[in-house]
Amino acid sequence: MSDIPPGSVHPPRTWELGTNVLLLTIAGSALLNALAVVLNIALHQWLTSDDEEMPAFLAGIVDNPYPIDGLNLALVIGYIVGFIVWRRRTRTLVARFGADPVSTTRHPGIPTWTVGVLASLCVGRMRREDEVTDVDGAIRLLQIDSTATVLRIIGLAGLAVAIWMIRDRVRATLAAYVAAPAPVFTPPPAFTPPPPPPVTPVRSAAPARDVPGIDDLPFADDDFWHRVRQAGATADLALLETSGPRMHRWLLIPADTDPAAVRENLAPGSAITVFTEPPVSRDTAGYHPPAATEYHGLLESSGTGAVWYQSVTPRRLSGFLDRAKIGGRWALYPVDDPGALTARL
Repeated sequence: MSDIPPGSVHPPRTWELGTNVLLLTIAGSALLNALAVVLNIALHQWLTSDDEEMPAFLAGIVDNPYPIDGLNLALVIGYIVGFIVWRRRTRTLVARFGADPVSTTRHPGIPTWTVGVLASLCVGRMRREDEVTDVDGAIRLLQIDSTATVLRIIGLAGLAVAIWMIRDRVRATLAAYVAAPAPVFTPPPAFTPPPPPPVTPVRSAAPARDVPGIDDLPFADDDFWHRVRQAGATADLALLETSGPRMHRWLLIPADTDPAAVRENLAPGSAITVFTEPPVSRDTAGYHPPAATEYHGLLESSGTGAVWYQSVTPRRLSGFLDRAKIGGRWALYPVDDPGALTARL
């Protein structure tokens, strides 16, 4: 059985729908809190003015605050319960695909939300409605309410950002997933068969077309391939063939091997990039790649040795490393790697 290529796995629609509903609930609660701040500002202006009669729209809200309060309470309960359920489902989802459920659902916006809510509660305890006997007391009460509400808005903003970023992280993790092939039972042979012949990479079906930036590359002459042989004298090489927009293919050149076999199977007109740092099987913990806006990602199946290409941006880096952690060899090369050997066919 063949492996599942990266990019073919997506989050369930129910999870995506639940994420969107949760974000809308948080946005609704933040909007009502912002409306409360605006109303407090309007009341403050009225108290400090010479008008004796409260504006009609303010009087209507002050005399009957229950609809807005009830809606806000429903939204608060909804997003708190929804976030707890959503995070539990998210951790179960990413765990099924080999990613760390705790690190995937961790974001600074979550403790920001917790601190914002606790701070608003502490500020709210300063309310003393029974001590409001004059205009100054009423203004102080409005200031306390506004401060507590602003703290809640900050916390809600942090929670919304955290959910948004975790959603992108889950999508990237699932997109980078490569499933290991199912084990197949093979009865032991009666004799030891001879080793199979080496597998020659499959040649591209058609010549390359519309390769980005190919006009700026030199032709792959004999001098270029001589430098490739020198670079691969002691270590494996990773050759990236680009045969069109977003059309990439990895070919591995074993150490101290003539690259002629690989050379014969490259698509005419393609751009080739040879990276001198070989892919390795190592722990991804604490790994920090060189700073770049985009990377060429190489993932090798530990079961079949198949190799896949993945374009990796800084936002998708954690998902790529999660997949690399449970696979075979892997590598991450900056797109503009100055040490790479580049040419065109």
